[in-house]
Amino acid sequence: MSLPGALASPLYDPLREWLGNLPSDRIPDPGEFNALLHAAVLSGGGVPIRFVRPDVARVRTYADQFEVRTYLRGQIPVREGSAHDAFNALAWLAFPRTKAAINRRHFAELELERKARGGGEGEPFSPDAKRSAVRDALTLFDESGIIVASASAELLELIRLRRWKPLFWSRRADAQRQMRFFVLGHALHEKAMQAYKGMTARALLLAVPASFLDLCATTQREWVDQQAAGRVRMPTSLGSTQELPPLPVMGIPGWADNCDPGFYDDAGVFR
Repeated sequence: MSLPGALASPLYDPLREWLGNLPSDRIPDPGEFNALLHAAVLSGGGVPIRFVRPDVARVRTYADQFEVRTYLRGQIPVREGSAHDAFNALAWLAFPRTKAAINRRHFAELELERKARGGGEGEPFSPDAKRSAVRDALTLFDESGIIVASASAELLELIRLRRWKPLFWSRRADAQRQMRFFVLGHALHEKAMQAYKGMTARALLLAVPASFLDLCATTQREWVDQQAAGRVRMPTSLGSTQELPPLPVMGIPGWADNCDPGFYDDAGVFR
């Protein structure tokens, strides 16, 4: 898993508390993740989360598929040697409320689809079922999401407008002082093990009071976890992927060797 390299990047800051308690020379097994669980880590259905080996969670029926099994049984598979699954487990530890809210929304959408076709929980699993627009947005946020918290509405608007050089260079000092970035997406954590300039997250933007910026890192993470979960639970939010603007994460000040204005002139990335 090359955890020492991961620990060096600010992109992994929300996971740092748990990364430091896991082996650094290999992908941890489910039992090692389970040892770090706490009472607040519950599925969208309120069931305590447990990380399991894939053979415990084989998918045969509707009730066995990932989001339904997580909601009803709290079981999340961690494949041997899978950094993707390992970072998903870490995201559950770091952002338990948001992950539970995502799971709850997925389950609600799946139940609507199941009832519309008249199926039961024991019906055979169909991997070819088309996802709804809400589930597409939830999946994108779960895999590639970044939560951006700022006391400046103007800076958040620059993300919506995709004005990368004005945000990260012309307003660099303001961005460093007034913005905080929390990577939730486990696929993005996996990609960052071999980071590249064009890595792109999808952003959930949160307006915060100025006092938020003075809180310690742990309190900030817990606060954005609660606020992001509230947004995900809102039935009018995340109706489509368009609600999550793209954000080229290597442009964030200090997250790459981006201390030259020319870094932001690459139109292939900062467009």
